[in-house]
Amino acid sequence: MDIVETCMSTNIKNHYDLAKEDLGGEIGEDILNDYVIDFIKVYEKLQDELEMTDDDKSSEWFKDATKILIPCLHRIHKLFGEFKGDFGQLCDFLDWTSQPSHFAKCWEMLKQNDEGEHTTECLLLLTPILERSLGDLLISVDKNVKVPALLRDLLKRKELFELLGTPCMTFLRIIFGSPHSLNLRNIVWHGFGFPGEISNIFASVTFLIFTSIGNILKQKTLKLSKRNVLSISRIKKIDDQNVGKYLKNINLEELARNSKLFYSRNLTNLNKILSYFKSEEFALCSVMLLPLLEVTFRKLFVIDNDCPERMLTAEAESLYTTYNEIFEEFLENSEKNKIQDVLGEDLMLLMYDLLTLPD
Repeated sequence: MDIVETCMSTNIKNHYDLAKEDLGGEIGEDILNDYVIDFIKVYEKLQDELEMTDDDKSSEWFKDATKILIPCLHRIHKLFGEFKGDFGQLCDFLDWTSQPSHFAKCWEMLKQNDEGEHTTECLLLLTPILERSLGDLLISVDKNVKVPALLRDLLKRKELFELLGTPCMTFLRIIFGSPHSLNLRNIVWHGFGFPGEISNIFASVTFLIFTSIGNILKQKTLKLSKRNVLSISRIKKIDDQNVGKYLKNINLEELARNSKLFYSRNLTNLNKILSYFKSEEFALCSVMLLPLLEVTFRKLFVIDNDCPERMLTAEAESLYTTYNEIFEEFLENSEKNKIQDVLGEDLMLLMYDLLTLPD
Protein backbone atom coordinates (compact mmCIF):
# COMPACT_ATOMS: atom_id res chain seq x y z
CA MET A 1 0.00 0.00 0.00
CA ASP A 2 0.94 3.59 -0.55
CA ILE A 3 1.07 5.60 2.71
CA VAL A 4 1.00 9.04 1.08
CA GLU A 5 -0.97 11.54 3.17
CA THR A 6 -2.87 13.40 0.44
CA CYS A 7 -3.74 13.51 -3.25
CA MET A 8 -4.69 17.19 -3.04
CA SER A 9 -2.47 19.82 -4.58
CA THR A 10 -1.14 22.52 -2.23
CA ASN A 11 -3.75 25.23 -2.81
CA ILE A 12 -6.69 22.84 -2.57
CA LYS A 13 -5.20 21.16 0.51
CA ASN A 14 -4.81 24.54 2.21
CA HIS A 15 -8.52 25.28 1.72
CA TYR A 16 -9.62 21.95 3.17
CA ASP A 17 -7.19 22.14 6.10
CA LEU A 18 -8.51 25.60 6.91
CA ALA A 19 -12.06 24.24 6.81
CA LYS A 20 -11.23 21.76 9.58
CA GLU A 21 -10.50 24.66 11.95
CA ASP A 22 -13.36 26.65 13.47
CA LEU A 23 -11.75 30.06 13.72
CA GLY A 24 -14.89 31.72 15.06
CA GLY A 25 -15.52 35.26 13.93
CA GLU A 26 -18.51 37.52 14.19
CA ILE A 27 -21.09 35.39 12.39
CA GLY A 28 -24.61 35.93 13.71
CA GLU A 29 -27.12 33.17 14.38
CA ASP A 30 -29.46 34.71 11.81
CA ILE A 31 -27.24 33.30 9.06
CA LEU A 32 -29.47 30.20 9.31
CA ASN A 33 -33.19 30.50 9.89
CA ASP A 34 -34.61 27.05 10.60
CA TYR A 35 -33.29 25.19 7.55
CA VAL A 36 -32.78 28.21 5.31
CA ILE A 37 -29.35 29.77 4.73
CA ASP A 38 -29.46 33.55 4.51
CA PHE A 39 -27.41 33.88 1.34
CA ILE A 40 -27.75 37.66 1.43
CA LYS A 41 -26.00 37.87 4.82
CA VAL A 42 -23.13 35.75 3.50
CA TYR A 43 -22.94 37.87 0.36
CA GLU A 44 -22.80 41.06 2.41
CA LYS A 45 -19.84 39.63 4.33
CA LEU A 46 -18.08 38.96 1.03
CA GLN A 47 -18.90 42.51 -0.11
CA ASP A 48 -17.33 43.93 3.03
CA GLU A 49 -13.97 42.36 2.23
CA LEU A 50 -13.87 41.79 -1.54
CA GLU A 51 -14.54 43.71 -4.70
CA MET A 52 -17.75 42.31 -6.16
CA THR A 53 -18.11 42.83 -9.91
CA ASP A 54 -20.16 41.24 -12.66
CA ASP A 55 -16.97 40.12 -14.39
CA ASP A 56 -15.76 36.55 -14.14
CA LYS A 57 -13.84 36.20 -10.91
CA SER A 58 -10.06 35.75 -10.83
CA SER A 59 -8.22 32.88 -9.19
CA GLU A 60 -7.15 35.19 -6.33
CA TRP A 61 -10.75 36.31 -5.82
CA PHE A 62 -11.88 32.71 -5.37
CA LYS A 63 -9.04 31.95 -2.96
CA ASP A 64 -9.85 34.99 -0.82
CA ALA A 65 -13.59 34.32 -1.00
CA THR A 66 -13.06 30.77 0.22
CA LYS A 67 -11.22 32.00 3.32
CA ILE A 68 -14.05 34.44 4.07
CA LEU A 69 -16.75 31.84 3.47
CA ILE A 70 -15.37 29.04 5.65
CA PRO A 71 -16.26 30.67 9.04
CA CYS A 72 -19.80 31.15 7.71
CA LEU A 73 -19.97 27.45 6.84
CA HIS A 74 -18.83 26.53 10.35
CA ARG A 75 -21.55 28.69 11.85
CA ILE A 76 -24.21 27.19 9.59
CA HIS A 77 -23.04 23.67 10.46
CA LYS A 78 -23.12 24.41 14.19
CA LEU A 79 -26.63 25.88 14.06
CA PHE A 80 -27.84 22.93 11.98
CA GLY A 81 -26.54 20.54 14.62
CA GLU A 82 -28.47 22.37 17.34
CA PHE A 83 -31.81 22.29 15.57
CA LYS A 84 -34.24 19.72 17.00
CA GLY A 85 -36.76 19.48 14.16
CA ASP A 86 -37.52 16.33 12.17
CA PHE A 87 -37.14 15.45 8.51
CA GLY A 88 -40.86 15.71 7.82
CA GLN A 89 -40.63 19.48 8.15
CA LEU A 90 -38.31 19.65 5.15
CA CYS A 91 -40.07 17.58 2.51
CA ASP A 92 -41.87 20.54 0.92
CA PHE A 93 -38.52 22.30 0.45
CA LEU A 94 -37.01 19.31 -1.35
CA ASP A 95 -39.74 18.57 -3.90
CA TRP A 96 -37.99 20.74 -6.47
CA THR A 97 -35.01 18.38 -6.66
CA SER A 98 -34.45 15.62 -9.19
CA GLN A 99 -34.64 12.84 -6.59
CA PRO A 100 -36.39 13.92 -3.36
CA SER A 101 -36.51 10.34 -2.07
CA HIS A 102 -32.73 10.30 -1.47
CA PHE A 103 -32.77 12.98 1.21
CA ALA A 104 -34.21 10.90 4.05
CA LYS A 105 -31.11 8.68 4.01
CA CYS A 106 -28.82 11.72 3.93
CA TRP A 107 -30.70 13.24 6.87
CA GLU A 108 -30.27 10.02 8.82
CA MET A 109 -26.52 9.97 8.14
CA LEU A 110 -26.07 13.66 8.94
CA LYS A 111 -27.56 13.16 12.36
CA GLN A 112 -24.78 10.63 13.04
CA ASN A 113 -21.97 12.65 11.49
CA ASP A 114 -20.40 14.48 14.44
CA GLU A 115 -16.99 13.01 13.66
CA GLY A 116 -17.46 13.03 9.91
CA GLU A 117 -18.24 9.32 9.68
CA HIS A 118 -20.69 9.79 6.82
CA THR A 119 -19.34 12.92 5.15
CA THR A 120 -18.14 11.07 2.05
CA GLU A 121 -21.41 9.21 1.47
CA CYS A 122 -23.53 12.32 1.96
CA LEU A 123 -21.48 14.39 -0.47
CA LEU A 124 -21.40 11.61 -3.06
CA LEU A 125 -25.19 11.42 -2.92
CA LEU A 126 -25.96 15.13 -2.70
CA THR A 127 -23.59 16.73 -5.21
CA PRO A 128 -24.88 14.94 -8.35
CA ILE A 129 -28.46 15.64 -7.25
CA LEU A 130 -27.55 19.33 -6.97
CA GLU A 131 -26.06 19.35 -10.46
CA ARG A 132 -29.04 17.51 -11.94
CA SER A 133 -31.58 19.67 -10.11
CA LEU A 134 -29.96 22.95 -11.16
CA GLY A 135 -29.99 21.69 -14.74
CA ASP A 136 -33.72 21.02 -14.37
CA LEU A 137 -34.21 24.57 -13.09
CA LEU A 138 -32.35 25.89 -16.12
CA ILE A 139 -34.64 24.13 -18.60
CA SER A 140 -37.65 25.12 -16.50
CA VAL A 141 -36.72 28.74 -17.21
CA ASP A 142 -35.96 28.11 -20.88
CA LYS A 143 -36.86 24.74 -22.37
CA ASN A 144 -34.76 25.46 -25.48
CA VAL A 145 -31.47 25.86 -23.64
CA LYS A 146 -28.88 23.09 -23.51
CA VAL A 147 -27.74 22.19 -20.01
CA PRO A 148 -23.93 22.62 -19.77
CA ALA A 149 -21.94 19.42 -19.36
CA LEU A 150 -19.74 20.94 -16.64
CA LEU A 151 -21.05 22.07 -13.26
CA ARG A 152 -18.80 25.13 -13.24
CA ASP A 153 -20.41 26.30 -16.50
CA LEU A 154 -23.91 25.59 -15.21
CA LEU A 155 -23.18 27.77 -12.17
CA LYS A 156 -22.39 30.72 -14.46
CA ARG A 157 -25.74 30.72 -16.24
CA LYS A 158 -27.49 34.09 -16.06
CA GLU A 159 -30.88 32.34 -15.99
CA LEU A 160 -30.01 30.79 -12.63
CA PHE A 161 -28.64 34.08 -11.31
CA GLU A 162 -31.92 35.75 -12.22
CA LEU A 163 -34.00 32.94 -10.69
CA LEU A 164 -32.09 32.23 -7.48
CA GLY A 165 -30.28 35.55 -6.99
CA THR A 166 -26.64 36.58 -7.09
CA PRO A 167 -26.05 35.86 -3.36
CA CYS A 168 -27.17 32.23 -3.72
CA MET A 169 -25.28 31.61 -6.96
CA THR A 170 -22.09 33.23 -5.65
CA PHE A 171 -22.28 30.93 -2.61
CA LEU A 172 -22.60 27.92 -4.91
CA ARG A 173 -19.77 29.03 -7.18
CA ILE A 174 -17.31 29.37 -4.31
CA ILE A 175 -18.08 25.87 -3.03
CA PHE A 176 -18.56 23.98 -6.29
CA GLY A 177 -17.67 26.16 -9.25
CA SER A 178 -13.95 26.86 -9.41
CA PRO A 179 -10.71 24.84 -9.30
CA HIS A 180 -9.26 27.82 -7.39
CA SER A 181 -11.64 27.42 -4.47
CA LEU A 182 -13.12 24.27 -2.91
CA ASN A 183 -14.24 22.52 -6.12
CA LEU A 184 -16.09 20.17 -3.78
CA ARG A 185 -18.05 18.08 -6.23
CA ASN A 186 -14.95 17.21 -8.30
CA ILE A 187 -12.74 16.55 -5.29
CA VAL A 188 -15.24 14.06 -3.90
CA TRP A 189 -16.38 12.33 -7.06
CA HIS A 190 -12.91 11.92 -8.58
CA GLY A 191 -11.53 10.39 -5.41
CA PHE A 192 -9.00 13.09 -4.52
CA GLY A 193 -10.11 13.39 -0.88
CA PHE A 194 -9.12 10.76 1.66
CA PRO A 195 -11.37 9.98 4.66
CA GLY A 196 -10.94 12.75 7.22
CA GLU A 197 -9.59 15.32 4.76
CA ILE A 198 -12.98 16.90 4.07
CA SER A 199 -14.68 18.55 7.03
CA ASN A 200 -18.19 17.47 8.01
CA ILE A 201 -19.31 21.11 7.65
CA PHE A 202 -19.57 20.53 3.89
CA ALA A 203 -22.09 17.70 4.20
CA SER A 204 -24.35 19.80 6.44
CA VAL A 205 -24.08 22.91 4.27
CA THR A 206 -24.67 21.00 1.02
CA PHE A 207 -27.85 19.49 2.48
CA LEU A 208 -29.05 22.93 3.56
CA ILE A 209 -28.39 24.39 0.12
CA PHE A 210 -31.30 22.28 -1.15
CA THR A 211 -33.77 23.44 1.51
CA SER A 212 -32.61 27.03 1.06
CA ILE A 213 -33.12 26.94 -2.71
CA GLY A 214 -36.46 25.26 -2.08
CA ASN A 215 -37.41 28.24 0.09
CA ILE A 216 -36.45 30.67 -2.70
CA LEU A 217 -38.53 28.72 -5.22
CA LYS A 218 -41.56 28.78 -2.91
CA GLN A 219 -41.64 32.52 -3.53
CA LYS A 220 -41.57 32.09 -7.34
CA THR A 221 -44.20 31.07 -9.86
CA LEU A 222 -41.87 28.88 -11.91
CA LYS A 223 -43.36 25.70 -13.35
CA LEU A 224 -40.78 22.99 -12.82
CA SER A 225 -39.73 20.73 -15.69
CA LYS A 226 -37.78 17.67 -14.58
CA ARG A 227 -35.86 15.59 -17.06
CA ASN A 228 -36.49 11.88 -16.85
CA VAL A 229 -33.96 9.98 -14.76
CA LEU A 230 -32.44 7.20 -16.83
CA SER A 231 -33.08 3.65 -15.73
CA ILE A 232 -30.54 0.84 -15.59
CA SER A 233 -33.28 -1.78 -15.21
CA ARG A 234 -32.08 -3.43 -18.43
CA ILE A 235 -29.16 -4.91 -16.49
CA LYS A 236 -31.55 -6.85 -14.24
CA LYS A 237 -31.19 -10.03 -16.31
CA ILE A 238 -27.41 -9.83 -15.97
CA ASP A 239 -27.78 -9.19 -12.25
CA ASP A 240 -30.10 -12.17 -11.79
CA GLN A 241 -27.58 -14.48 -13.43
CA ASN A 242 -24.54 -13.11 -11.58
CA VAL A 243 -25.36 -12.91 -7.91
CA GLY A 244 -22.61 -11.16 -5.93
CA LYS A 245 -21.84 -14.22 -3.85
CA TYR A 246 -18.32 -14.44 -5.26
CA LEU A 247 -17.10 -11.65 -3.00
CA LYS A 248 -17.56 -13.91 -0.01
CA ASN A 249 -14.44 -15.84 -0.93
CA ILE A 250 -12.23 -12.81 -1.63
CA ASN A 251 -10.36 -10.90 1.08
CA LEU A 252 -10.38 -7.46 -0.52
CA GLU A 253 -8.71 -5.79 2.43
CA GLU A 254 -5.76 -8.17 2.19
CA LEU A 255 -5.54 -7.55 -1.56
CA ALA A 256 -5.54 -3.80 -0.91
CA ARG A 257 -2.86 -4.02 1.77
CA ASN A 258 -0.59 -5.92 -0.62
CA SER A 259 -1.15 -3.67 -3.62
CA LYS A 260 0.95 -0.70 -4.66
CA LEU A 261 -2.19 0.68 -6.33
CA PHE A 262 -4.05 1.22 -3.05
CA TYR A 263 -3.71 4.06 -0.57
CA SER A 264 -3.69 3.11 3.10
CA ARG A 265 -5.88 6.08 3.96
CA ASN A 266 -8.65 4.64 1.78
CA LEU A 267 -8.97 1.45 3.83
CA THR A 268 -11.78 3.07 5.81
CA ASN A 269 -13.78 3.59 2.64
CA LEU A 270 -13.05 0.07 1.40
CA ASN A 271 -14.39 -1.42 4.63
CA LYS A 272 -17.51 0.75 4.37
CA ILE A 273 -18.06 -0.44 0.80
CA LEU A 274 -17.86 -4.06 1.96
CA SER A 275 -20.23 -3.33 4.83
CA TYR A 276 -22.78 -1.69 2.52
CA PHE A 277 -22.46 -4.61 0.12
CA LYS A 278 -23.11 -7.17 2.85
CA SER A 279 -26.12 -5.22 4.11
CA GLU A 280 -27.40 -5.01 0.51
CA GLU A 281 -27.27 -1.20 0.46
CA PHE A 282 -26.06 -1.34 -3.10
CA ALA A 283 -26.65 2.31 -3.99
CA LEU A 284 -24.31 3.52 -1.23
CA CYS A 285 -21.90 0.72 -2.07
CA SER A 286 -21.80 1.84 -5.71
CA VAL A 287 -21.40 5.58 -5.15
CA MET A 288 -18.50 4.95 -2.79
CA LEU A 289 -16.93 2.37 -5.07
CA LEU A 290 -16.80 4.54 -8.21
CA PRO A 291 -14.38 7.20 -6.87
CA LEU A 292 -12.27 4.51 -5.18
CA LEU A 293 -12.07 2.66 -8.48
CA GLU A 294 -11.06 5.87 -10.26
CA VAL A 295 -8.25 6.70 -7.85
CA THR A 296 -6.96 3.12 -8.20
CA PHE A 297 -6.94 3.34 -12.00
CA ARG A 298 -5.29 6.76 -11.73
CA LYS A 299 -2.51 5.22 -9.64
CA LEU A 300 -1.99 2.52 -12.29
CA PHE A 301 -1.97 5.24 -14.96
CA VAL A 302 0.76 7.28 -13.27
CA ILE A 303 2.90 4.22 -12.53
CA ASP A 304 2.75 2.85 -16.06
CA ASN A 305 3.24 6.24 -17.71
CA ASP A 306 5.78 7.47 -15.14
CA CYS A 307 3.94 10.72 -14.30
CA PRO A 308 3.55 10.80 -10.49
CA GLU A 309 2.49 14.46 -10.51
CA ARG A 310 -0.77 13.40 -12.17
CA MET A 311 -2.03 11.82 -8.92
CA LEU A 312 -2.73 15.28 -7.49
CA THR A 313 -5.78 17.43 -7.93
CA ALA A 314 -5.22 19.80 -10.81
CA GLU A 315 -5.08 23.54 -10.67
CA ALA A 316 -6.80 25.33 -13.54
CA GLU A 317 -3.56 25.55 -15.49
CA SER A 318 -2.92 21.81 -15.62
CA LEU A 319 -4.74 18.70 -16.72
CA TYR A 320 -7.19 17.01 -14.38
CA THR A 321 -6.57 13.27 -14.53
CA THR A 322 -9.98 11.57 -14.57
CA TYR A 323 -11.39 8.52 -16.31
CA ASN A 324 -11.35 10.36 -19.66
CA GLU A 325 -7.57 10.84 -19.54
CA ILE A 326 -6.88 7.49 -17.87
CA PHE A 327 -8.45 5.50 -20.71
CA GLU A 328 -7.44 7.71 -23.64
CA GLU A 329 -5.37 5.96 -26.30
CA PHE A 330 -2.72 8.70 -26.26
CA LEU A 331 -1.34 11.06 -23.61
CA GLU A 332 -1.46 14.83 -24.04
CA ASN A 333 2.15 14.71 -25.31
CA SER A 334 1.00 12.33 -28.11
CA GLU A 335 2.77 9.31 -26.60
CA LYS A 336 0.79 6.08 -26.36
CA ASN A 337 -0.99 5.54 -23.05
CA LYS A 338 0.61 2.40 -21.62
CA ILE A 339 -2.33 1.55 -19.38
CA GLN A 340 -4.20 0.04 -22.33
CA ASP A 341 -1.53 -2.62 -22.84
CA VAL A 342 -1.42 -3.37 -19.11
CA LEU A 343 -5.18 -3.79 -18.72
CA GLY A 344 -5.76 -5.59 -22.00
CA GLU A 345 -8.64 -5.24 -24.42
CA ASP A 346 -11.19 -7.27 -22.43
CA LEU A 347 -10.86 -5.22 -19.25
CA MET A 348 -10.79 -1.97 -21.22
CA LEU A 349 -14.07 -2.93 -22.94
CA LEU A 350 -15.59 -3.86 -19.59
CA MET A 351 -14.71 -0.44 -18.17
CA TYR A 352 -16.20 1.30 -21.22
CA ASP A 353 -19.39 -0.71 -20.73
CA LEU A 354 -19.56 0.21 -17.04
CA LEU A 355 -18.69 3.89 -17.35
CA THR A 356 -20.22 4.93 -20.66
CA LEU A 357 -23.96 5.55 -20.95
CA PRO A 358 -25.01 5.56 -24.61
CA ASP A 359 -27.34 8.34 -25.73
